[in-house]
Amino acid sequence: MSSYKLCDWCQTTVFDHHLLDVIDRSMDPLSLHDQGPYEVKIDPTAYFTGRDAFVGFERSFRQNTELLVRNADWGCIFCVLLDNIRGGLGDDDDDFEFSIIVRDPWKWSMVTVTTPDDEDDLLMGYFRVYRKVVSVKVDSSELDLSKLQLSEQDDNISAESNDLQDESSLPPQLFQDCRALRALIDDCTDNHPICKPREGLSLPSFLLELSVTSASPAVRLIKTSDIQVAPIHYVCLSYCWGGIQPNMTTTSRLDSYLAGMDTTEIPETILDAMRVTIAMGYQYLWVDALCIVQDSEAGKIVELGKMASIYSGAVLTICVMSAKAATEGFLRQAYPDCNDDQLIRTWHADIRDDISQATVASLEVRNDLSDHDVFDSPILKRGWTFQEALLSPRLVMFATDGQRPALRCATHTVQSDGGRITAHPKTLVNLRELEQVVERAKPNGTYSIQSAKAEEWVAVVVQYSKRSLTFQADKLPALMGIVLEWEALFKPGQYWAGLWSESLAKDLFWKVPRNYSPRSAYESYVAPSWSWASRAHPVYYDYLGYINCFEGEDSFEVVSCEVVPVHEDLPHGAIKSARLTVKCIAELVDLGDPEAEKVSCTVSSGEVDFEFDDSPRPRDIREAWFLYINDEEPYNNSHGIGLAVAEAGITDADGTKLYKRIGTFVCRGTGLEGPRMTFTII
Repeated sequence: MSSYKLCDWCQTTVFDHHLLDVIDRSMDPLSLHDQGPYEVKIDPTAYFTGRDAFVGFERSFRQNTELLVRNADWGCIFCVLLDNIRGGLGDDDDDFEFSIIVRDPWKWSMVTVTTPDDEDDLLMGYFRVYRKVVSVKVDSSELDLSKLQLSEQDDNISAESNDLQDESSLPPQLFQDCRALRALIDDCTDNHPICKPREGLSLPSFLLELSVTSASPAVRLIKTSDIQVAPIHYVCLSYCWGGIQPNMTTTSRLDSYLAGMDTTEIPETILDAMRVTIAMGYQYLWVDALCIVQDSEAGKIVELGKMASIYSGAVLTICVMSAKAATEGFLRQAYPDCNDDQLIRTWHADIRDDISQATVASLEVRNDLSDHDVFDSPILKRGWTFQEALLSPRLVMFATDGQRPALRCATHTVQSDGGRITAHPKTLVNLRELEQVVERAKPNGTYSIQSAKAEEWVAVVVQYSKRSLTFQADKLPALMGIVLEWEALFKPGQYWAGLWSESLAKDLFWKVPRNYSPRSAYESYVAPSWSWASRAHPVYYDYLGYINCFEGEDSFEVVSCEVVPVHEDLPHGAIKSARLTVKCIAELVDLGDPEAEKVSCTVSSGEVDFEFDDSPRPRDIREAWFLYINDEEPYNNSHGIGLAVAEAGITDADGTKLYKRIGTFVCRGTGLEGPRMTFTII
């Protein structure tokens, strides 16, 4: 039970069923809901800065000052926050007025006040509320999360034997959290059908075997073919390297690592992952830097080809949300010392049901005014870690500032204290969640299912394109695990350099953000010009659900597509070259002013708005072929769309002229008219 309290007024007035309704919304965006006494809060400056206009749901309150002070003295953590605000403003009125703004669950909600001499709201505090999961089912019985006992495991690792390097200073809360997480994981594996991995997954070639006792900690690299137990329950680690790591597995170190590893030479983040793995009762851990022989090109190709299986087949993946480098560790950030003068400190209190008095939600109040998302993290900005989260059936996330670790699976996201996070950013979506979205598509014909798959794929592309990569050549390889699993789950046709044949006409119509400049393709070849993967910046899609076309329709036909991979054993990885031949209605258009990056042109069917992919625009291109894809109909406003291509300056061996994509166009009315022509785009 928490040592912090909430008064009856806060329980019944502020944190009432209306607020719980706001947070208890499944995965839907907050902005889609009508929440009783709450009003929509709009940021009036958003329209001028390009930020989202919607802030959250706002509700105003009034509390008697004398009662507020008395409740604060009693120890109500929310009244303490309000009383500190009141004192800081010098407010001596009989009543104290304030507002709360509830935001999406991965963000801190806000307490604001309006001063008498200023009409602007003053931000005065942050809080967050989680609906409680009071119990979980384990072995067909109810298990109270407050009285957890670690279940016996065939891995035979004691959670009490948790000290690598004779580490005696680990926080006691870690072990309580790990027991709770293990119970939630067991409940997921036993009772969540959609979280189960598909059959036929490959094991990694190596794992770290953690044979640990208090007196004799031991870690060694082991070949999975030498492990006698089956099935092998292993944990994966997802983290930021932060540069080349010391003491990675190489051909020269392999034999010694198979005999045993010196834990003093292991980076702190990996050591912390070992401690968590042991505390949750597992024996095997997969870490890329140690379980892939880093200087063996042949070995790396084999393991890259297994990446989808490695993460999909793990019982869970530890996601390090805080550390920017492998040398930093993450447990000390997740469990900071509770000093009164620290910048960020979080207090927890329980919210009771007003009828049963049972704990139904958890309140967190912070003592600083820095705004950030719960999931704002270095790891969510890295390209390679995107597929690690998407593929993992269960993700255990360790954050900072006393934030309780959370388990995310395809069914729900739950903190170790039972607080349920009802929504999370798209960047943390689980592949099984996307599978459910596709399966729920209305059964009104092939178009509906194809549209659902196409829309979910481009959502993946948009999120991935925002991530950074140390090496541009990794743009397609770092997505390969998702591609392989997507192919197995959704059967979307052939994969061509980041696009699928079944929905190619839609996939081709990616666009570039106007406010992102300069923007260009990568300096070295990564992908063909028609692929979003060729770009060194984020991309986005407009009105995808309204594009009425699929490959094979008369308006746009794919004649052929040839992709040459760098490694034959990795056909979905890095590529040497690619060419796409299409047949469609096309028109040669004069682009007019050579200085403009967005151009209005006149074509046979009317006016067209064209925008270059590159900024600054290429000055030597004065005309382009507009290739009509089809019509889109957002909000009953039908208009044609398509790609613009220009001569690439080279020809094929048989003399065929080759083209490159240079931008996109949108007709102000219906699409282009005229004969169909054939173009080969590289």
